[in-house]
Amino acid sequence: MKTDFKVIYSVAPKEIEEKGLCVPDLEEAVLGAIIMEQDAVTDVIDILSPKHFYIKKNRWIYEAIMRLFNNMEPIDARTLLNQLRRDGTLEKVGGLPYILGITESIIATKHIRHHALLLGEYSLRRELLETCASIVKETSDKTEDIFDVYSNAEKKILAISERTYGGVSDWDCVIARARERQKQGEECTPTGYEALDSIIGGWKGGHLVVIGARPGTGKSALIGNMAYEAVRQGVPVAIFSLEMPESEIFPRLISIQSGILIEDIIRGNWLSSTQSKVEEANALFSKKIFISDKAALEIDALKSMCRRLVKQCGVRVAFVDYLQLMTVANMPKNTIREQVIAAISRGLKSIAQDLNITIVAAAQVNRAAGARIGDKRPQLHDLRESGAIEQDADKVMMLYRPSGCGEDGLRGRQDITELIVAKNRAGKKGTVKLKFAADCCKFTCFDPVMDESWSGG
Repeated sequence: MKTDFKVIYSVAPKEIEEKGLCVPDLEEAVLGAIIMEQDAVTDVIDILSPKHFYIKKNRWIYEAIMRLFNNMEPIDARTLLNQLRRDGTLEKVGGLPYILGITESIIATKHIRHHALLLGEYSLRRELLETCASIVKETSDKTEDIFDVYSNAEKKILAISERTYGGVSDWDCVIARARERQKQGEECTPTGYEALDSIIGGWKGGHLVVIGARPGTGKSALIGNMAYEAVRQGVPVAIFSLEMPESEIFPRLISIQSGILIEDIIRGNWLSSTQSKVEEANALFSKKIFISDKAALEIDALKSMCRRLVKQCGVRVAFVDYLQLMTVANMPKNTIREQVIAAISRGLKSIAQDLNITIVAAAQVNRAAGARIGDKRPQLHDLRESGAIEQDADKVMMLYRPSGCGEDGLRGRQDITELIVAKNRAGKKGTVKLKFAADCCKFTCFDPVMDESWSGG
């Protein structure tokens, strides 16, 4: 019996429709919302391209919308009709009746981004179906060299992966996203330390920031202070502490905000006159700071929790204390430590990019740094299993306490700590001096002019 490969293995429109991979009403809902709501296009421009629309006339309409957006023109039924007319596709899409028809059924536009993501999923399923059908056809053709078939199949699947997860974008999409970033302005969260912001520009979405320090230098305390500063500005944060239990983090945060000695908070010995400060701290942190003290936290679990916190609570900065204590699921027992750390580092960067948040991760540096002859300031290569961490991080800062290494360059000051920006992928490097009040775990910018005990050095 003669086999018609074309009939069996090509994916006909009827088959796509039967499999439920074509959703005209969803396409129309997205287009209608864009036409009805002036700013709705900004919610989807970064995730939708014309190829995501299966119905050809809907694809033409979205192409016209993108041109209007790139030309910074308003988007409504009238301007869209004019653009379609200029493109020569107005009659092909059904003219004014079709444009009005897709807007009439729109009740609300608030779910447009969710609908756009669904369109992307349907588009990916159709593309995979077409690709797999092509691979099956080539594999069944015995006249084809099997190794060529295998190589072509690999290339086709890889091409889909690159387009889906950040490969090459067509120029219209690049321009659209750039204009949207320009319109909105780059959203940054100040670190709370003006001198540090002047160097790194604050916490930026998609960035992985690593804070390296020797044990006992104060990296956990600094993370607590940075979390407090973000919350003080109304930015929700998450703290994932793999070393310190929640019962110890709580008094630190209260002490940082209130100025009450941490020892008194732990013992409950604060005065009645300071009760109002504790209540103020509780009010500030309520629904703004989220703490997990799960030890040996897996990278996948962290991603799941971050995704939920971003969606439900608006978290924009997540602090991890500390990186080397994290784990990776399903890695062989004989995996070398450097590979495990590399997987954790890549995972943290992936979370930051996928959720558009800042991940600030503490990391330990080798104790040998403090034993060096000469300058004992930690270097990038001092990070334990540092190769991948240094590569994946957008910024690396080193915490260094001169007095802790026997130096008196600060005239024996025990309370001065240097925060060294050793890597800044998109900016300059530099050093910020911080003053640490150990009795309330408080880091502040050191100002020698304002500090009465400073006498130079």
